[in-house]
Amino acid sequence: MSTVGAGSNASDIGLIVQGTLIFLSAVVAVLGYVVQGKLKAGEVRREHEEQRDQQLRKAKLQRVRKQIQEFVGPAFSYMMSAQMQIVMSISPPESVTKLTGETPRVSIYKLSNGALEKYYAENPEVAWSFKKYIKMEINELYTLVGDDYEGVLRTNPDSKAAKHYRGLLRRVATNCWFPLHDLIMQQSQALSKFPEPDEFKKKFHFVKSPLLRNHMYLGILNFTQEMKQVLEEWDNGDYTRMFPESNPLPLQLFRYFISQISELRRIENEMGLNHKMMSQDEPLAKLISADIRNNIINNNNNKNAITSSQYPTKTSGNNTNNNNGNKKNNGVV
Repeated sequence: MSTVGAGSNASDIGLIVQGTLIFLSAVVAVLGYVVQGKLKAGEVRREHEEQRDQQLRKAKLQRVRKQIQEFVGPAFSYMMSAQMQIVMSISPPESVTKLTGETPRVSIYKLSNGALEKYYAENPEVAWSFKKYIKMEINELYTLVGDDYEGVLRTNPDSKAAKHYRGLLRRVATNCWFPLHDLIMQQSQALSKFPEPDEFKKKFHFVKSPLLRNHMYLGILNFTQEMKQVLEEWDNGDYTRMFPESNPLPLQLFRYFISQISELRRIENEMGLNHKMMSQDEPLAKLISADIRNNIINNNNNKNAITSSQYPTKTSGNNTNNNNGNKKNNGVV
């Protein structure tokens, strides 16, 4: 009996061990399944996160490109073209040559016969100065040539100098300021790359308006609208105003667009794009390099720009004969 009992106990123990092993195998299988599921879920989660990051990255890149292509890029080019044409005409030829490598054959400075040189020497606080511009010591420009020489151009409207002056301003207004005006009105609030308020205050310290960052835009909008009136007066033979009187030209708006496009290019570089960046703090002489000038965006064919329908672009004037039998144009160049 003892032998039979011992065999029965051994059999029971074997069954217990076997059952335990089966249970442990099942537990291991379940744990393996759980671990595998968690690993799979983690992998799926990482894939989703990567897809989301790629989508966000793509959306951010599309946003940056839209800002550059539809607003900041064209606005930068309009201001660059306008600023350089003005600067090249009212600056001493040797300064222009150092800046651009070019020497204008005819300019307001040359045609003034020393009047601009005298104006700059006698009015250093308000007159244009490249040095003051770089140091951001000048922003609002109420006259290009000074009141005295404006008087000369006003009383001699058919002189070569007067025609050159009016032609320059008409060309710049029609091709640059007016389309820039429309671009700012339509796109600035949606596509600007505004700096942080504190950063703006530090860099553009001369702006005291509560409008802050929008103040820069308001300046060119008001100036351009008054410039439109000046051109209309010229069309009617009225040369009382030779330049907008109530709304000055905001010179530093160009630097504002340089800051914006520099920041957008920096973001593109961070996203792995190979664009040559322009530093916000480099002197203008370095910023306006030859390759930058050769890549100015041609926006003169922008169909949305208001020129011929709302802004004066050309007038034929009234041709009369003077005492010498020569034709005289009483209109505008």
